[in-house]
Parts: sequence; structure tokens; C-alpha cells
Amino acid sequence: LQEKLIITCIMKLETRSKLMKFFEGIEKLFNLMFNSNPYLRPVILRWAGRVWSILPIFWAFAEIFYPHVSPEAEITTIEQISLVLLYICVGGLILAWVKERAGVLITLGSLVLFVIVFFSMGFDLDAWIFIVGLGVPAVLFFAAWRMETKQKEAEQMAEAV
Repeated sequence: LQEKLIITCIMKLETRSKLMKFFEGIEKLFNLMFNSNPYLRPVILRWAGRVWSILPIFWAFAEIFYPHVSPEAEITTIEQISLVLLYICVGGLILAWVKERAGVLITLGSLVLFVIVFFSMGFDLDAWIFIVGLGVPAVLFFAAWRMETKQKEAEQMAEAV
């Protein structure tokens, strides 16, 4: 009985230790993001955008190969337009991995058009998952691009002086 109690206590301590390490890692990430080298901030934002954009990219490829609508179902023209706009958004996210500004402009522009088209069809706020899923990584890519641009401008101003 004492051995089981000791083993249980050790396992609880190991679990707490793992949780503490996890939270210490998160704390280090926030310290890197907000308190350390400003040149790391765009890198962290860029990678956060890349990680977040993986899910919409996989969704788009899954939708191509395994559509959620049966082949016999009729899809209206406006539904086709909204689906094309979603694919353009995903294409913009893919482009944002390489060219942030162009990818962000394509993603956010087509996302605005998607919202207009989707709500003109009379649907409720069912599209929020697409808006958040596609909009957040685009905003992260934009913030990374903007931070990096400001840093380069500041360096050029410092060199000119």
C-alpha cells in the first residue's frame, strides 16, 4: 500500500513537473514576443500565421477531393461564386507564406467579397468559421510584414544620419 502511494505521488509530481514546463515554455514565448529582441516579433507573428493557415489549406484540399455536397445536388451560381472566393482566400494564404503583402491583399480582399456574397444569399452567421479561419492568419501575416517594413525603414533612417 505504501509503495502504491509513493508511486502515485511520484507520478503526480511528474505530471505537475510536465505541466510546469509547458507553462514555462508559454511564458518564455510571451517574453520573446513582448519583452525581447524586436526583430523576433515579426518572425513569431509570421510563424503563427503559417501555423494557423495550415487548417484552412487542408480544408480546401479536402473539399476538392471529398466535397461536402453530393454530386447530384444542385449548386447555385452564387454558391459557386462564394466557394471560388474561399479558394482564392486560401490561395492568398499560400502566397502569404512567400510574399506576405500580396497574399494578405488577396486573402482579405476576397474574404470581404465572400462576406458580401455569402450574406447576400440570406444566410446567417454560419460563415464566421471561414471568416475567422481565413482572416486571422491574414492579419498575422500583415502585422509581421508591417513590423518588418517599419524596422527596415528605421534602419535606413539610422544609416542616413
